[in-house]
Amino acid sequence: MNKFFLRRNSGGSMPVLSSGKETSNKTVLIIHGFGSSKESFTALKLFDELPKIGVRAVAFDFPAHGENEASDIGPRLQDYIDSIKEIEYYVNFKNHDSEIYCFASSFGAYAALLHISSGKSLLKKAFLRCPAINMFDILRKNMSNIDADNLLEQGFFTANFTSRPVRVTLDFYGDLEKNNLFDVFNAYGVNIKIMHGTKDEIAPFEDALEFASKFNLDFTAVEGADHRFLLPENTRLIIDAAVHFFET
Repeated sequence: MNKFFLRRNSGGSMPVLSSGKETSNKTVLIIHGFGSSKESFTALKLFDELPKIGVRAVAFDFPAHGENEASDIGPRLQDYIDSIKEIEYYVNFKNHDSEIYCFASSFGAYAALLHISSGKSLLKKAFLRCPAINMFDILRKNMSNIDADNLLEQGFFTANFTSRPVRVTLDFYGDLEKNNLFDVFNAYGVNIKIMHGTKDEIAPFEDALEFASKFNLDFTAVEGADHRFLLPENTRLIIDAAVHFFET
C-alpha cells in the first residue's frame, strides 16, 4: 500500500492511500462517509481484494476527515465534491488509459451522485453502499436540540454521532438543503449500482429504494443489514458484489 499527499488546487493537501499498479486499466476511488476516513474497515478490505483482479484502489480523506486538516471555518459541500473531482483528475493524469470507477458509502455516495449530476465526472461506474440520498434530512434528524441551538446562535455545531467529530456550519447545512438528489440527479450514462441494508439506522432504506426506482438504477436490498454492513456475512456480500461489478 502506498501513502502520499496530493496538493489541492484550493491550497493544502489531500492524504491518499493506493493499492495495486498505477498502470492498471481500471481504478476504483474509495469514497468514505461522513465522519469516516480513507482507512475505514470496508476500504481496507477493498485494498486487499481489488488488486487481485488487476484493479487499482485509491482512497482519500475528505476535508476535516481522517488525516486531512480541518479549518476553523469548516468545509462547504462543494469542497467535498471538489475532492472527488481532483482525485479523478490525478488518476487520469497518471494513467489516461485507466477507466475510473468508484465505491462510495453513505455521505460519500451522496457527494459522488452530485458530482455525477454535474456532467463533469470522469466516472464510468459507481457502486454505492447505503447512499445518504437525503443527507439534509439525515443530518437534521440526528441533531440534538443543543446542536440546533448552536447552529443558529454561533453558526456551527460539532456532530458527535459520527466516527470522528465533524464541524457542521450553517453554510454547509444550507448547502445540503439546496441539493436534493431527487431534484438534481442525472446519471449522464454512468453505470450505477446500489446496495442498501433493510435495517439501515442512518440512511433510510426507503429513500434509496424510491431514488433507484425513480431513476431506474440497479438496486439490491440486503435483508437485515445495517448502515455499515458490519456482520461478517454482510461484509463479504458487499465486497464480493463490488469486486464482481468492477471486474465485469
